[in-house]
Amino acid sequence: MNTELSRLAERLGVTTGRLQPLQALAKRDVQQLDDLVSSTMTSGAEAFDKGIEEALRFVPRPLRGTARSLLFPGGDRG
Repeated sequence: MNTELSRLAERLGVTTGRLQPLQALAKRDVQQLDDLVSSTMTSGAEAFDKGIEEALRFVPRPLRGTARSLLFPGGDRG
């Protein structure tokens, strides 16, 4: 299996065997698919973080710090 498919499988958290049907694609096409998946995952994570931050606006100000620490333990946002 080529490195492009291995990279895509790792990004998706699946075995390379699950992507076996994609072996028929050109390496360039698999690379483009990997780039699109990466971009989508990044924008999805950013949208999730933004949504959580927006939701915190509805928490009373004195409780926001506590709510934020519960949602993001150790300051980690994902």
